[in-house]
Amino acid sequence: MTSDFFHSYLLNRCQFTKCGETESSRINITCGVPQGSILAPLLFLLYINDLPQASAFQTVLFADNTCLFYKSKCMSTLQAAVNGEIKHFDDWLVSNKLILNCSKTKFMVLTRSHELQKTTINVVAGAVEEVNQVKYLGVLTDNQLKWQQQLDHVCKKTCMCFVRST
Repeated sequence: MTSDFFHSYLLNRCQFTKCGETESSRINITCGVPQGSILAPLLFLLYINDLPQASAFQTVLFADNTCLFYKSKCMSTLQAAVNGEIKHFDDWLVSNKLILNCSKTKFMVLTRSHELQKTTINVVAGAVEEVNQVKYLGVLTDNQLKWQQQLDHVCKKTCMCFVRST
């Protein structure tokens, strides 16, 4: 019974685009889950469940947000290891018919050392941009693990909420 439900839920789906009164032709969808459906997040997590075993990156998964970490005290070791692990990660993406969204993908080197902050590493991930600050699940984190920007952001939002409510 359950397999019949999933079979009917996932198979024989198609998609098209509509702009005004003009519609594209319909094409069959051969993989993925219905976007916006109540089961989509659960099915997606089941689909990517083996991602943490795909490489030596420490992996944090939350819905369709993925964060990969690698730790090293030596920048050259970090660069070599990250570039090697990116290859494993990319192989996993290809074998699972997934594509990395480079416009939403960033990398950041976290360090408290002022000397290492001046050091850059080259990541072979193509168009992945290095940043000094990233917002992940609504929390701003900078490359020195200082919280001032997050505090400023929360205070600004709190003040705006307070101003609106009076």
